[in-house]
Amino acid sequence: MTIENLIGAAESEILEWKSSLSQLNRIIETISAFSNTKGGRPPYKRVGKSTLRMSKDEYERSILEKHKDKLYFDSQICKEATLDDIDNIKVKKFLERASFERRLEINPNITPIFKSLEDKGLIKKGGKGKNIYYMLV
Repeated sequence: MTIENLIGAAESEILEWKSSLSQLNRIIETISAFSNTKGGRPPYKRVGKSTLRMSKDEYERSILEKHKDKLYFDSQICKEATLDDIDNIKVKKFLERASFERRLEINPNITPIFKSLEDKGLIKKGGKGKNIYYMLV
């Protein structure tokens, strides 16, 4: 979109006209709302042609939604445990069962166990297991 296309266009979620710089506070709020439309930090949002202040709860919900993949218990690293805490025979049986029941391409008899677990996202490189890993085995 070029400046020529914007001139004369109607206000929207991405465009708002101000009559003068004397509306500096409203301009700042609008900039904040525009930035927040795609996940910015100030607690304003853009709804149609309007700039609205977000409530504390609404702002917190938007932050939680944005970072939800980092907040799930099962995807977090289990800091208290090590891979030495796990029985390799049980892990091998788990992988064999997962391979059969879920048709996963895992062969613990060929691929090293830890490589299989890394490939499936159950452990991180360096041997730190996620909570889901310790719950499964």
